[in-house]
Order: sequence, then structure tokens, then C-alpha cells
Amino acid sequence: MPGDSGGRREHKDLQLCRQVFDALSLALSEMTDPILDELILESVTPAPNGS
Repeated sequence: MPGDSGGRREHKDLQLCRQVFDALSLALSEMTDPILDELILESVTPAPNGS
């Protein structure tokens, strides 16, 4: 549907953010640096006007 492109883009942006969140969380959990062990990734969000 032509009018649904905004919703589809938003869905894809959120899907990509979730994939980035998962990848970064995994990478951080595998680090052996004690300082990085204290980090917790809370969220990944799209840039306000990102495309």
C-alpha cells in the first residue's frame, strides 16, 4: 500500500535496532575487560531523522 510506507519503514528501523542491540549485547558479554563487564546496554533507537 502506498500510504503504509512510513509504518513499514518504522518497523524495519525497529527491527534493525533490535538486531544491533542483540549483536552489541553479545559482543559486550564476551569481553574480558573488567570495566566493560560493568556496562549494560539499555536500548538501541533509530536517529530522529535517520534513514
